[in-house]
Amino acid sequence: MEQTQHTDDAPYQSEDHTSNADPYAPDPTSSQAGKSDRIASANRLSAAYAAGTRRMVIDAEIVDSLKVYRAEARIEVCMNVERGEMGGYKGIMMEAYSETAASYLPLEMSEATETDPTVPSFSKATLPTKMTLVANLDRQRPLSEPRWVKTGDVQEWLKSMFGRMFWVAGDAAEGWEKKIQVVDPDPAPTIWTVLETWAQNSNIGQQSERQRFLRTHMTETDNILEILLRLVRGERSGTGFQQATPAVASPNLAGPLLTALSPGAAHGAQQTHVSLAVLAIFRLAVEYAKRVAPENGKNEVEERVGEIIRSLPSHLLYKSLDGIFKEWKADKKGGKA
Repeated sequence: MEQTQHTDDAPYQSEDHTSNADPYAPDPTSSQAGKSDRIASANRLSAAYAAGTRRMVIDAEIVDSLKVYRAEARIEVCMNVERGEMGGYKGIMMEAYSETAASYLPLEMSEATETDPTVPSFSKATLPTKMTLVANLDRQRPLSEPRWVKTGDVQEWLKSMFGRMFWVAGDAAEGWEKKIQVVDPDPAPTIWTVLETWAQNSNIGQQSERQRFLRTHMTETDNILEILLRLVRGERSGTGFQQATPAVASPNLAGPLLTALSPGAAHGAQQTHVSLAVLAIFRLAVEYAKRVAPENGKNEVEERVGEIIRSLPSHLLYKSLDGIFKEWKADKKGGKA
């Protein structure tokens, strides 16, 4: 049987605490205050809710999955609930905020406590069972999104939190790795992300011209490669920029360098021996990829090469694109800059 438990405004801790009037709040002067039958795992999640007066602490070991729904401002935690050996529930701690102690103190989990509407009524379920904790985030007071939530790169975040040894020891597999999922992260950036950003921000020409340049010229893979090849040739942004290595004529080419150049290539006349060698390596990668995966090998190589180009410093990419755009614009005007 699977149960669903709702928790509103889960990640927020309001400063307007009302725990002084809370009949269920622990007494900080009691000898039991701050003590618990067990210690929460170091590998856990916690959710503060009910205007910050309650906090639920859940050990990673009882969690099957944690899904973040950004668009719906919701987090769902699927967990296994069963009674603990010393009472309460295995892997779950409830805490109440004490204004006197200015901190959260353990709240004993019992059927009497569960009459409090802010405490999950686990005792009403047939245990053990799976439950889904639904945390509805506060849209009126939204927290800033961490980078890993935007990108969905959970592993990178965990590495930054726990360090390299956490992964070497294999503890990640028993913790949050493979359990946390961002259902709707931002789309992964591609080479077209760079192109669109350049079209919006470049001061060369009109934006409408730059957009047309992307739609008509940069849809060809060879023209995407030209971004890199210009840098290989030592060119940057201008048609009047003297390239570091002179272009070569076709009669001086042979073998792979000659076949690397596509017939009628838009930038063929500007290629050098070195840039053609880079182009030949790309052709070779495509050839072998198509042998291994005839249907999508070529597309995969093109995507990977796009990622390599995208990883270059943005100022180099933009200068290279400025130069390609200037040449395209001059060509459209019949050779007039």
